[in-house]
Formats: sequence, C-alpha cells, structure tokens
Amino acid sequence: MNIIKANYNGTFYPNNKTELNAFISTQLKKIQRCKQTALLFISPHAGYQFSGKTMSYTYKNLASEKIENIIFLCISHQKNIEDIAISPPAVFELPNGNIETNISFYEQFICKYNELNNNNFNFHEHSLEVHLPYCIYIAEQLNKKIKIFCMQINTINIKNIENYITFINNNLLKDQKTAIIASSDLSHFPDYKTCKEKDLKTINLLLENNIEEIIKQEKKIQENIINNLHTGICALPAVYILIKLAQINKYRGILLDYSNSAENSGDFTRCVGYCAIMYI
Repeated sequence: MNIIKANYNGTFYPNNKTELNAFISTQLKKIQRCKQTALLFISPHAGYQFSGKTMSYTYKNLASEKIENIIFLCISHQKNIEDIAISPPAVFELPNGNIETNISFYEQFICKYNELNNNNFNFHEHSLEVHLPYCIYIAEQLNKKIKIFCMQINTINIKNIENYITFINNNLLKDQKTAIIASSDLSHFPDYKTCKEKDLKTINLLLENNIEEIIKQEKKIQENIINNLHTGICALPAVYILIKLAQINKYRGILLDYSNSAENSGDFTRCVGYCAIMYI
C-alpha cells in the first residue's frame, strides 16, 4: 500500500488541521442544501482562497449517509498520460486525516483492462489532492468511512474511452453508493468580462449535456487564442466522461454556484472561472 504525503498543504489549502477544518466548516454552513440528491458533479480544483467557496457547494450536496465511495475524474497537469491512469492501492495523509483508495475498484478495472496495471498514475496531482480534505471532513461528520478512486485522463482520443464509460456505469455506479466528481476549472486567463461571458456559455452547455458543442468550442479556442483565453474548460477529458454518464442515465445539470478568481484576487485582467454543477 502506497503512503502518499500531502503535497499542496500550505499553498492550495491550510496546513493546520484546525484551520483547515474551520475553513471547510464555515463554508459548508453558509450553503443551503438542495432537496434533490445527485451522484454526478463538476467541481473546481484551484486553491481554496480562489475556488473553495464554489467547491463547497459540491460537498454540501454530496454529503449523504448513502455515499461510501467518491470517484474523481481528473487530468494530470504534470505527467503525460496517453491512455488513462487509475489510482492503485494507497493511503493519502492530509493535515486533517487520512483517506484510502478503493482497492476493489482498482482490481475490477485491471481485471477487465490489464493494460491499466501500470505505474502511470500521478499521486501528486493538485486537481485530486485539493478535494481530499473535504472528503475526510464529511466522512468524519457522517461518522463513516469513505474511500476514493481516481482516473486521470488527458485526452478523449483513446480507443477504449467509451468502453471505460460503460464499465463505470455498469459496475461502479450500480449500487447508488458511489459519487463521481469531474475536477475541472473553466476559463483560464482572460479578462473578467471575457471570463464571465465564456463561462456562462460553457455552463449552459454543461447543463444541457452538450459536450459535443463544448468540444467544438474548445478546438476553436486552441486554434486561435483571443483575449488571452487559453481554455474554456481545463479538464475537458474528465468532464467528457462525466457528461457521457449523465447522458446514459438521462440526468440533467443544476448549477449550484459560479465564481471566478477576480472576486478574491482583485485581478480583473487575468481570471479563472469555477463552477459547481450536479446532475439529477
């Protein structure tokens, strides 16, 4: 079993347990929980000072006595992954506690897709780690054990992606005890006005499950960067999987919260957008 030490404590989130739990608790108390329940979410992954408010909406609505596992769909910012990488057996040690990966999910995957039994997984990926203190906190509040599982994917152009989606839906979601979070921010680095306009368009497409149009728009952005807009949705492959699962189950999105970095940094010339969406 791999023991994984925290890597972004003190930068993306507080290093002190009391301070960390106080931040999470304060944010969650401000939020009114939706009456509907959901298993599929999109949630941001920036530092808590920027996206913590919006991220908290995810966990306020995810926290449930039924939830035993949380699957994270992420990209890898530091490591090139050509297919997907899945989290092998590990314990993550965070300032506010520890959390284990789901070994059963890993074994089910490599039994079906042996090529995934490799060492490609990036344990020190911030788009995963920033979520773990929240997982630990809600597990303690519910007085239960929650395990995590992570899939890292950097492109939708892989031969087995539709098979992976079907496998997740038919095997990992069937008991209604597993939530899935696509960890993604929205626009990167345009000015405030451009950021809000672009993010509103992207959010509307996400709520409609129109991933095909999002892919088209993202391709246009990559071909012609305007107003310093480098991407409209940074973890498109992760969101692609989530939206496909929503389509299979005929779920529709509900916007829980939207914000952007300018609201906390005061920098309106270079912004990043964040949203929390759940699918019911």
